[in-house]
Amino acid sequence: MTINTLSPSAASALDYANYLLNNYKTPKVAISSISCLANAQNTMKLDDLGLGANTPGEQIGRILNVSFRGTTYPCIIEGYTFSAVPGEARYTFYVSAADLNAYLILDNATFGKLDSNKLGY
Repeated sequence: MTINTLSPSAASALDYANYLLNNYKTPKVAISSISCLANAQNTMKLDDLGLGANTPGEQIGRILNVSFRGTTYPCIIEGYTFSAVPGEARYTFYVSAADLNAYLILDNATFGKLDSNKLGY
């Protein structure tokens, strides 16, 4: 019998399973989405959240700091939706916590923490 898998060996699969377990074993409060009314803003920057994206979807994958109740959460934009009816437009950005994306990026304040991130799995 042949089974397709992401891991070439049992040891590699175990390493990947332990990686996922370490990322998700401790539940944390995190922001999952940001919903904004376009007609409630005074500057028209909701389409890219002021990140300087030129085309729709270009902000996906970008790091965004969200301040909520006195705490700042580093988040990564995973996707968005836009809906509109006459007189109202709403942008909803879906985000994940930056600590769930434990990649090592040198010279980066969020992802450049040695001994806490992995180069790969």
